[in-house]
Amino acid sequence: MARPIAAALLALGTLWAAVVAATPCVDLAPSRPALRAARAIGRVICHQRADRSFAACGQPWAVCGRCAGLYAGVPLALAGLVLPAVRRARSWTEWRRIVLTAAAPTGALWLAEVSGVLDPGTPLRFAAAVPLGAAVAAWLAAVARGDLR
Repeated sequence: MARPIAAALLALGTLWAAVVAATPCVDLAPSRPALRAARAIGRVICHQRADRSFAACGQPWAVCGRCAGLYAGVPLALAGLVLPAVRRARSWTEWRRIVLTAAAPTGALWLAEVSGVLDPGTPLRFAAAVPLGAAVAAWLAAVARGDLR
């Protein structure tokens, strides 16, 4: 049962990454129903602070920069743009190490933010989150392929 669920999560993650980035510029209808729907979904998973979000075509994205980075990692992982060691990982122990290592940039940046050391800005939040999104997507792909032992 895990394989189809992992495959579905990968498909949804890829679709959501596209929706987040494209909806502000693609939905040009006066009432912007697709953008409103994307923001409603985004509100469930993200704080949606405008000062921490990218904007396109004069409209903020449905999620903040950090969340956008997590979702951007999904298609990158599926395109094979991850480290060879990640593609070869087979055991749960290897995947745990990979995901925790990939989470380090996001965790360190978050700690620096909440401690008041720095305000990194949206691009850095995005960049720090991409490795975590890619690692989780690569792990889900391994689950979907049945590559774990």
